[in-house]
This record gives sequence, structure tokens and C-alpha cells, in this order.
Amino acid sequence: MGEDPDAVIVGAGIIGCSLAVTLAKQGRSVVIIERDWSEPDRIVGELLQPGGVKALTKLGLRDCLEGIDAIPEYGYQVIYKNEKVLIPYIAQDKTACEGRSFHHGRFISNLRRAVEACSG
Repeated sequence: MGEDPDAVIVGAGIIGCSLAVTLAKQGRSVVIIERDWSEPDRIVGELLQPGGVKALTKLGLRDCLEGIDAIPEYGYQVIYKNEKVLIPYIAQDKTACEGRSFHHGRFISNLRRAVEACSG
């Protein structure tokens, strides 16, 4: 391995991968440790709220939402006394904003590929 890394991250989940890519883009040497690098296979979906989509964009990781059948979400719909009520996502500037729903494992796999691309 040579020199000591600037950071050692344990866990290649959403936070670990995002942090590893961000630090690597800053020119820091990063080691990320993960028990199993295969795509997580759990029966779980993911709903990334608009703030999460904005954070991914700011980190340069928005492309990790591509190719995983991520479905744009613009709010919630609830049923109250047999009437549908739409609760849209609204940004602070009063514009509509978008969240995304997707399969958790596919998203993690894309984040892990972003880590691998930074490790060159």
C-alpha cells in the first residue's frame, strides 16, 4: 500500500461511498473497507427525498441515479375519507422539486462503481 492513507472508511454503503468519492476528488488518498462488494440483495426500496437528490448533485454523484430504473417522485399522495390528497415536494424558492425511488442494491452498486473510478 505504500504511504499511509489520508482516510480509512469502513463500510461501502451510501455514506461510505459518498465520502470516499468526495475525499478522492479532493486529492486525498482513501482506503475503503467493505465485507462484501457484491450488490446488496435485500427486499428494500429506497426513497431519496429532494434534499438527497440535491446533495448527490452537489457531490457530483447524481449520475449514480442513472441506469437503475430510478423513478422520479414529486411528492406524496394520501387518501383521506376516500379522497385523494396530493402533497407535493416544494423547494424553499416555491418551485417543484424531484425525489427518486429505486432499488437500494442497484444504487449502492453505482456508488461503488464511482468509488472504483476514483481509485484509478
